[in-house]
Amino acid sequence: MCCAIVYADAARAAKKSVRREGIRLFTDTKLLGSFRKGRDKGIIFQFRNPNQTGAAGEILLALGRIPATAGLGLEDIGVNTEDGRIATNAFMQTNLPHIFAGW
Repeated sequence: MCCAIVYADAARAAKKSVRREGIRLFTDTKLLGSFRKGRDKGIIFQFRNPNQTGAAGEILLALGRIPATAGLGLEDIGVNTEDGRIATNAFMQTNLPHIFAGW
């Protein structure tokens, strides 16, 4: 649980930094499509229910990551996981004191 706090703090700091630069940031969205409008690139996405569109010279899509732990045999050796992610403490240590997991 302590690592979730670290991630939340890092996300908050990143959002502030990006917004300070004048960049519009949308989180918890669903990408519905993309298009070109002249030299600009555009996207259609769902944000807080209604569909939104945005067009710019460049668009960054960071669509999240999913853990790739399937087939590692973590269950066989007793490493705890949460929704496919390896559960760690603040020191990136798993429930088995000699096994660490980083990102």
